[in-house]
Amino acid sequence: MDLGMSICTRTLRTRTPRTRRRLLAALLVAAPLLLPSAEAEGTDQLNTTQALRLGTQLYVDIVAPGTESIRWTGAGTVQVTAPDGTPIAVLLPGQTASTAGHPAGAFGVYVNQGQVVSIRWDVEVVGATAPGGRLHAYDWRFDAGAFSSDRATYASFYAVVPGGGGADTAVIELQLDGLAGYVYDINANRVGVDGPDGGRSVPMFGHTVTPEFPIYLQPPTNASYTSIAPIAYGLDFVGGVSVDVHGSPITPCQQIVPGQSFGRFQFNTNVEGTFHLECDLDGDGLFESTGDDDFLAVGTTTPGLNTVLWDGTHLGEPVATGDIDCRVRINTGEFHYVGADIETSYEGLRLYEVVGDLSRRPLAMRWNDLAVQGGARTMANGELGLATSGELGVDPGPYGAPALANVNARSWGDHTSGGKGNQNYLDTYVWLASDTSATVFVQAVDASVDTDGDGLGDFEESCFYGTEPTNADTDGDGTPDGEQYGGGASSADVGGLESNGRLASALARRAITRSRVSLPGGPAAVGRVGQRLTGPGIAALREALDAVQVRGFTRRDATPHDLPSLTNAQDVYAFDLLDGDRVEGSVLVVETLGETYEHSKALCDRAGGATLVDIGATGGLLQSTFRHADEHTLDQAIEWKLYQESDGRWRAVSRWLRAHYEPPRADQRVLNVQVWGRHAGLAAELAQRILEGLGDHRAAAPSATALDEETHTTWTRAPAPDPSARPPAVAVTEGELLGPSLRLRLERLAGTAGRLQLRIDRVAPNGEVAEAMTLEVPSFARTHEVSVTVGPVRDLTVDVLVDGALHDRLWLSDGAWAAFDDGLWGGGTLSEVSLACTPRMPAAAEGLTLSGCARAHAARVDRFVGVARHIPRGVSGDWTHLRFWYRSDARVEACVEDTREGARHCRSLPAASAGAWGALDLAPLQGAPVRLVTVTRASAGSVEVSGPTFEQHELVDGGGCAAGGGFAAAGTDGRSGTGLFGLVFVLLVYRKASS
Repeated sequence: MDLGMSICTRTLRTRTPRTRRRLLAALLVAAPLLLPSAEAEGTDQLNTTQALRLGTQLYVDIVAPGTESIRWTGAGTVQVTAPDGTPIAVLLPGQTASTAGHPAGAFGVYVNQGQVVSIRWDVEVVGATAPGGRLHAYDWRFDAGAFSSDRATYASFYAVVPGGGGADTAVIELQLDGLAGYVYDINANRVGVDGPDGGRSVPMFGHTVTPEFPIYLQPPTNASYTSIAPIAYGLDFVGGVSVDVHGSPITPCQQIVPGQSFGRFQFNTNVEGTFHLECDLDGDGLFESTGDDDFLAVGTTTPGLNTVLWDGTHLGEPVATGDIDCRVRINTGEFHYVGADIETSYEGLRLYEVVGDLSRRPLAMRWNDLAVQGGARTMANGELGLATSGELGVDPGPYGAPALANVNARSWGDHTSGGKGNQNYLDTYVWLASDTSATVFVQAVDASVDTDGDGLGDFEESCFYGTEPTNADTDGDGTPDGEQYGGGASSADVGGLESNGRLASALARRAITRSRVSLPGGPAAVGRVGQRLTGPGIAALREALDAVQVRGFTRRDATPHDLPSLTNAQDVYAFDLLDGDRVEGSVLVVETLGETYEHSKALCDRAGGATLVDIGATGGLLQSTFRHADEHTLDQAIEWKLYQESDGRWRAVSRWLRAHYEPPRADQRVLNVQVWGRHAGLAAELAQRILEGLGDHRAAAPSATALDEETHTTWTRAPAPDPSARPPAVAVTEGELLGPSLRLRLERLAGTAGRLQLRIDRVAPNGEVAEAMTLEVPSFARTHEVSVTVGPVRDLTVDVLVDGALHDRLWLSDGAWAAFDDGLWGGGTLSEVSLACTPRMPAAAEGLTLSGCARAHAARVDRFVGVARHIPRGVSGDWTHLRFWYRSDARVEACVEDTREGARHCRSLPAASAGAWGALDLAPLQGAPVRLVTVTRASAGSVEVSGPTFEQHELVDGGGCAAGGGFAAAGTDGRSGTGLFGLVFVLLVYRKASS
């Protein structure tokens, strides 16, 4: 320990807090290299008026384990842990913990008892081998015991911030002069409050702050005190899909429907830093980020390409239509101090960079208090604290000069329990260096404009379909674009909601019941029927849900009655919104117990062939858009979950994947809410009405926002949006599995993407789990296509990993086997289906072979029994015929069908007790895709089918056609026939067209 500095420090304790501050500052400027050796840190720097609260997590940097040890002084005990979390000791006051046998790093010191005002507390590095600060926390938690000026703090805190490069770390000093918050926290990060209000001061209700930086009580030992200059370049705006409805690449539009669609800004930088995305909304040619006239979004960057989503809103309201200029500013070493429920800062706080020689460089301070300025109170100098800093910021002046409120210091409050700091987050921020990009423009448009009158809005055509907004029939086929691509209802009407690998067969059965299969008398009405509910979970909220209405639409109960039998649903509640007879939007609420619902739009729609257009967060809930060209649907979907708390109320959480949700307790009820709408904005309105209804009925759990100063307990407010609802950085917008071939289209959606990997978990045709495949994906700007051979699989799961973290998950199958009998439509047949059979593959397949097999058996048959292969995406009509293996001791009927258009073709095949290969001509479908293959018999018994293969051969009539003109051969194993029919079939039926 340096004796001279020790004496000086002890002398300073006898002076007034402000005098002590100024003397110490002057000393550091005059002799910057005379930092004290690591010593006791705590009340020496803070004064005994700043008592630590129970549960504060401190850390101590140990650079020489074994030589350096940790000593505690204070009230009660502390728990000391090694850098890897291993418990070391519980220290009583005055005791020391050895660090021998542990690696160098940050040792934890957990405060087991709240400290007391006027009682000394500190943590000392005994035997310190290097000077500088060692004690730090990411969230300093204090209790000063009062709002009064004699309980204020005049301390400094030193944050280690990223310097732009991997090894560069800079240090920023937060110098306080009269900060009085009673119960308050000191923490900081690169963006301010979480979510779209980053960079602004806002009410605590509905907002959170995430501590990011280690904050020391002295300039730290472990910092390089260096930073690099940032560069901002390559700014662009992507407002729609990169591939049109036909799969051809297009230039993405630069349009956005304010408050109803999402676009993304993309830019490049060389640093790990902070971006400020700024848009000139008032058209005055200025980018005023510290006011409310222009748009501002703040977030973090990594070197390379970065992406930022925007929904065209500003301060919660849609921006005006027209062209908008935007730019991005990249900052190195940005530091946001967000004061939480701090009533007073007088004379005020200031911020400085601590440079390499430990001198100080003043940093211009910025803030925007407009959202909370109404609560401002007159300070001791007779002024109100400034509402904003202005674009140039406030210069803190030379280090060591006195703080002057509203002149060189950030100031507010009057040492009472009120003021603009009370129950609010006040953000003050600085940066070390900055660079600004060139500007780009965004077109904010009206979604209702339809220039060519084809039924599709100009925005939909330009940004979702890739058709021409001034040409009613873009492809010239005689069908208007609106009828050809956008004429369908919401996907709720066609059952596009459910799909899952584990339940593929059951859900294939469900899809089959909803198909347009040609049956005598037609299929019965299935799937979406009204239903009363009895479950205790949803029943408790039924009054709130029943009250949800949207002006202009007719409400109809439409609960899918089959969900509990197909999924882990305990109870279901749903309704549609209709415009005439057309379904425009839907709500589905599924109750589960002890687990979350296993399905989602993200999983199911893509598995069924839909394209993911965009993802974003609106009102604390994730919203996504799906385009399904075959179904003629365009849906906006919002999903969240309501967890029932111990008091019976419900807490809302929104995530992209089921794997991202917290697992509920074994006895905890969860309401899984899915909302979607056909036209822009309907889904968001439905979601808002549901949340408002829960709040009106006091059914929603309030959100924690602050501490009560007197009791230290958490007080709460009404429900708030979920600030952790964030879209993935990279997602699969399209996926297709056909036979052994997997095709994926990846898209950059949000944030920054580091190392990108795809992990493909495969399930073999026999149901066994195959070895997982891992693919490294190179960096890409917007979209990237992946094509890979995965071998014969029943289904697979694709995980998108960014730096090892799961960002997206896709389940795919090229179809599933299911029962196919009249019982699906109310008939009397009850069949048993087994997938536990031996798959048979063609001896020399030269086409597209679908994996797996299925066997159905019925002891009693009403009309027919058999199996079906459901192919959700369909197989192209380019193939000439279908070949498959079947076994049945009675004649069977084989059919192929395009379930969406109703095209169907069937042939009768002879009995084959030992098994046979059969063929079915696809020409009668006239190029329509095959989405359903069925093989049935009309009598009791069994049917087994395997190895369906689509091929391109010329079918030659060998004279062995069964009734209806089909071709089949009966044989023992599919390689040699047992009679003349089989021989003729093998010799004559298959002849390559090229021969």
